[in-house]
Amino acid sequence: MAFLQFPQLLFVFGYFPWVVYVRHGLIAPLMNGNGIRIILAIILPPVGVFLQVGFGLHFWLNILLTILGYIPGIIHAVWVITKY
Repeated sequence: MAFLQFPQLLFVFGYFPWVVYVRHGLIAPLMNGNGIRIILAIILPPVGVFLQVGFGLHFWLNILLTILGYIPGIIHAVWVITKY
């Protein structure tokens, strides 16, 4: 891939952070089909969990965590999506 050989050129166009993420493996959860689920988990955590595991313990736990606090619901949802 030629774009990985010229990061200074890509920095001008704003693609340099993408190259850094790909090289360090930080973008891996988004490249295996979980990207939409993670975005939905940030917007509405139970929806992301439902799309990953369906109706089950994690779904109901995530609803409870989201009611108790939005941030714990997001953290749990992203954890469920990346783990399962």
